[in-house]
Amino acid sequence: MYKILFLFLTLFICQSYTGAQSPAATSGIYNVKIFGAKGNGTDMDTKSINKAIETAARAGGGTVYFPAGNY
Repeated sequence: MYKILFLFLTLFICQSYTGAQSPAATSGIYNVKIFGAKGNGTDMDTKSINKAIETAARAGGGTVYFPAGNY
């Protein structure tokens, strides 16, 4: 009885985590502006760019996209 309840709860938790994926997670394109980069030539975008690269790497690969701007 407890094994069935544990299995049900485990499946429910796993489904709730995988159901809420970002568009980048499903398309494989990681736009640096979504991660906070400004691209205005004034603000430091290093942390945002690194976050996009790390997220793509954790997902197993993808494209880190830089819209027009000065980074």
